[in-house]
Amino acid sequence: MNRFIHPLSDSRRLGYLLACLCLFGSCNQEEALEPAAPTYPISLSVTPEIQGNSLTWSKIDGEAFERYWVIRSADSLPDDLKMESLGGLEAAQYDAPEITAFFDEEAPRLPVIYYKVIGDLGDRMVISPTVALRREVYGLDEIGAEMIVEPIYNTLFIKSHEDAIVTAFNYEKKDGLSSIGLSRYDMNLMAGAHNGKSELYAFERSSREVSIFPIEPLAKFTRHTFDRQIVSMASDGRGKLFVSFGGSDRKVGIFDRNSMNETGSITGGGASHLTIIPGGPPGGTRLLDFSGREVHAYNLDQNGTLVSRESRPVVGSSNNSQTIAIHPDGDFIMPFENGLAIDKNLNSVVTQIGGRSSTFAFTQDGSTLYHIRSSRVSIHEIPSFELMGDFRVGHSNIGIFSDTDDGKLLLVGNATIDGKFQAFVEIIPFP
Repeated sequence: MNRFIHPLSDSRRLGYLLACLCLFGSCNQEEALEPAAPTYPISLSVTPEIQGNSLTWSKIDGEAFERYWVIRSADSLPDDLKMESLGGLEAAQYDAPEITAFFDEEAPRLPVIYYKVIGDLGDRMVISPTVALRREVYGLDEIGAEMIVEPIYNTLFIKSHEDAIVTAFNYEKKDGLSSIGLSRYDMNLMAGAHNGKSELYAFERSSREVSIFPIEPLAKFTRHTFDRQIVSMASDGRGKLFVSFGGSDRKVGIFDRNSMNETGSITGGGASHLTIIPGGPPGGTRLLDFSGREVHAYNLDQNGTLVSRESRPVVGSSNNSQTIAIHPDGDFIMPFENGLAIDKNLNSVVTQIGGRSSTFAFTQDGSTLYHIRSSRVSIHEIPSFELMGDFRVGHSNIGIFSDTDDGKLLLVGNATIDGKFQAFVEIIPFP
């Protein structure tokens, strides 16, 4: 016998009674055919949070109470659930009637998840309505291995885990832009901007040649050959391209993006990683250069002329992450494998967090730092970097990035979506 009480059972009995009365002319037929609204003995609300999903429900009173079942499914849950159909759907169970909340940190990152709470009263079951929780999760078909961000025009580049393919995704328009085929899987990738569009730079290790892929429909890539080995690249989005070169006389070359002619250079650099940070001269650029055990900051005017430079020794090595996190006040930058940070004056700050393949993201108000590595995301208080908690997301994570201008956290990983294991982008508003 089905132990569940269907929420429409009482209304159906009322409908049958009204139908019988109508046979004897005791009612208006239109009134008799009006369906009664379903009622549920348990109310349920579900709220998405960065760490997971928060559930609360109404309490059941009575001596017959045995337990609550919290049911989670990727598919819609019918009201006439049977006990034998619950296998694998239980997210939690509680045998105390006063427990009326559950935080689901193990929930899969899917566009829609369905929840229901069931109250076991021994000889019968009572249920809540099914609540569909929707999150901004976008599948990208390929299995992802690396993330590169171009923040000027809101573009994420996700490199495939198995193929030499890069997918471009606009996280403001929430739209896939294009797929880029590389000549080799192990190419170095850098992101930049030019003529109002994002673009991707790809070059092989110890190579002098770079392939430039503009992100626009039907655009063809171009190649450019420099006179020495490329180490790193950065773009200011205003027509300047910065390229660090290897060799005995390391330098950073400054190029006009339209003509690709060299317009200037900075000697004594030659970074393992270049990135542009806030705080440059008015209309100019502040370029950060990690060179071995030193960090340099170059302040350039709007013409690309070097105005001043600062240098500091650092203890640690850059992880070459394309998603270096910058505090809204410019105080902290997180590029190091051993968890060191650099403040805006290039002083080292010990954080005790980090590791190879780590990425970081600050909240919009700068009070919290998210650190992602493998399948875990840890949360740290700023400025102490004290651990406040951690949670698991997806099966394998690729990176995390904060768009502090729009108040969004972007999480990139791999999960099973619509039956296919693939890369996803989740857009999470800051609380």
